[in-house]
Amino acid sequence: MASKETSKKQKKLVKKSSRNKVTEVNPTAHFRKLSKKKLHEALNACLLENDIESLQEILIAYIDSNNKVEIAEQLEISRTTIYQVYSEDWNPTIKTLARLLQAVA
Repeated sequence: MASKETSKKQKKLVKKSSRNKVTEVNPTAHFRKLSKKKLHEALNACLLENDIESLQEILIAYIDSNNKVEIAEQLEISRTTIYQVYSEDWNPTIKTLARLLQAVA
């Protein structure tokens, strides 16, 4: 569980290759490469397993890979609500969560 907390606090993930070299991985770039099917599977798994931290990380990757103002306007929510996703004590309403998931999926 500690590794989840560590990765959550980092802006870039670090991964070891087979030669023990450390390379940086940009989660936003990986997010853009995901197919809609894989993204739906990940979101569903997070919801079914009550894994709010992973769900939050997926939403943050989506927000980081898009324009925050455009997301807020598209979803008819405030920019403040968008930035609250980054908070460790994030606790969205069902309505807000549904809108965010609709935007991602």
